[in-house]
Amino acid sequence: MSFGESVNLLIVYNAVGIPARIFSGLIADRLFGVLNTFIPYVMIQAIIAFCWLGVKSAPGYYVYIAFYGLFSAGFQSLFPTAISSLTPDLRKTGTRLGMAFSMLSIAGLTGPPLGGALLTTDGGRYLAPLIWAGAAMLLGACLTATARCYRYGFRLKTKC
Repeated sequence: MSFGESVNLLIVYNAVGIPARIFSGLIADRLFGVLNTFIPYVMIQAIIAFCWLGVKSAPGYYVYIAFYGLFSAGFQSLFPTAISSLTPDLRKTGTRLGMAFSMLSIAGLTGPPLGGALLTTDGGRYLAPLIWAGAAMLLGACLTATARCYRYGFRLKTKC
């Protein structure tokens, strides 16, 4: 794609995220609870990341980025609240959020070099980085679901 088209993709990604940030918070607050909304968002985002393997055309990229932007924005807006909901002692909320965002900073620091290394091992094809991204998100969703079950139990009807 050209530079202009890639900028358009970035604009679409951010534009579809605006209502998704608000909508995901409303769903979490009014219907299901933060964790019960957050976990499916991350799982769907992982599935959408794997779907990037099948995108072959410019219109396909626009459709893909619209869906990815929706669920990515929901993930980003619910993440701090999900961490807070796992904290039984509200006095430790700041500490827990600091620890969680420290882990995110490590991922942000090591992710691009890791993606570049995976890209070069596959001869410039994006297969390995895409599989790594989807698998990492899927692992994160499973770990969050485990934390939810540990904190609130296995009942799905529990609003948490």
